[in-house]
Amino acid sequence: SSLVLCLVSTNVLHVELPTTAMAVNREGTTYFITGGASGLGLATARLLVSQGANVAIGDKDEEAGKKVQEELGSRLLFVPLDVTDRASCEQAIGKTVDHFKSLSGVVNCAGVGSAFLTVDKKLKPHNEKFFDFVTKINLYGTFFCSSEGAAAMAKLPAD
Repeated sequence: SSLVLCLVSTNVLHVELPTTAMAVNREGTTYFITGGASGLGLATARLLVSQGANVAIGDKDEEAGKKVQEELGSRLLFVPLDVTDRASCEQAIGKTVDHFKSLSGVVNCAGVGSAFLTVDKKLKPHNEKFFDFVTKINLYGTFFCSSEGAAAMAKLPAD
């Protein structure tokens, strides 16, 4: 089994895939992707499904997630996910393993970001609320889903 970590911005409008990427055969593999209903997560889900992998996408946007599931068919499972909640990560990974009976890797694409000044226009330090929000999604979310994924993979029979 392999664990894939990928923390990136979700502001991807279009992804060009090299021809060689399409030739990879991932039959018999299963991946869990956070932020899989849009942006880089969605592009990754499309790529992995096109290569024959089973894919579960976790996302807060249930409407978008269900549309992706309709688009990509039986190789894709949508599971609601709040990456800031460890129990939600554990449940989503569990549903993935229950559904596909395997897990080959976790791809963390859920993420947020914004540029802001350290000091605002009134020369006051920036409010930490947004910093906390970004940290919970980008850092804790990646840790929660990666560690829950690793624990689930460790319990599965070796390939």
